[in-house]
Amino acid sequence: MLKQHNDAMVVASSIAFSSIDSMRPVFEQGIGVEVFMDMPNWYDEVVVENSLNRLVQTFGLIPLSFHASMGDELDLSEPLGSAPQQKALATFHRTLAMAGRLSALHMVIHTHEHHKLIPDDVRPVYQERVKHSLTQLGIWADQWGVEVLVENIGTAATGTLLFREQEFIDLFDEIQGINALVDVGHAFLNRWDIPDVLRRLGPRVSALHLHDNHGLNDEHLPIGKGRLPWDAIGEAVRNLATTPTLVLEYETVKDGKIMEELLDGEAFVRSWLEQKTKLEHAG
Repeated sequence: MLKQHNDAMVVASSIAFSSIDSMRPVFEQGIGVEVFMDMPNWYDEVVVENSLNRLVQTFGLIPLSFHASMGDELDLSEPLGSAPQQKALATFHRTLAMAGRLSALHMVIHTHEHHKLIPDDVRPVYQERVKHSLTQLGIWADQWGVEVLVENIGTAATGTLLFREQEFIDLFDEIQGINALVDVGHAFLNRWDIPDVLRRLGPRVSALHLHDNHGLNDEHLPIGKGRLPWDAIGEAVRNLATTPTLVLEYETVKDGKIMEELLDGEAFVRSWLEQKTKLEHAG
């Protein structure tokens, strides 16, 4: 199975594509794929799994991961046993099972509906509900042999941030069955110290979502098109003891140049990994 984080993986999110089949150029370039379950016509897990099996037959075993649905009413911060919370758990479990059958690297989840307002007075209650569900997901993850990765979502400016910087880091000390996916674009919007977050999470960082913005909106631009501190992020990645999966999560690409941007992005982050390898050998 392709789950070793010492083997550097570069993966492209399907978010910028219209279908799995339209991603054939990504497979042809030897780049892995993170399947975003909310793309048009992709809600049927059977269709998704059959399409991926056909591509595996053509290209062989490829680095593969999943981003679970973040649709309406999929919210782990809702009351335990409520319809939205139970629907979220059931949906995530189905995707996790598919990920296990396809020997995927990981499955990314959102803790709550990303437009949901989080009043300060109830934030601790929402957090405890989420932690309860994450514990269950960690048990299922172990059963299916696929990591569940929790992504940092929401922004303080819009009142949608459930876990602040230190709380996000602490989450992985409290719950051992899950790991972190640090979305650097989301972290930048919240003014987090991204290199320090990576340093403090250490081996609990299993993946990064890499995309750019100008500090105001979640633009999902290619690397270098916004204001993120890429040199500092690259240095932080090189200093990690284990290498996280690097997911290019581009959505805003002009003039249909998605493959050009992905290849540029892959070359850029591969340079981080090559420098990391040289430093390890030198040490």
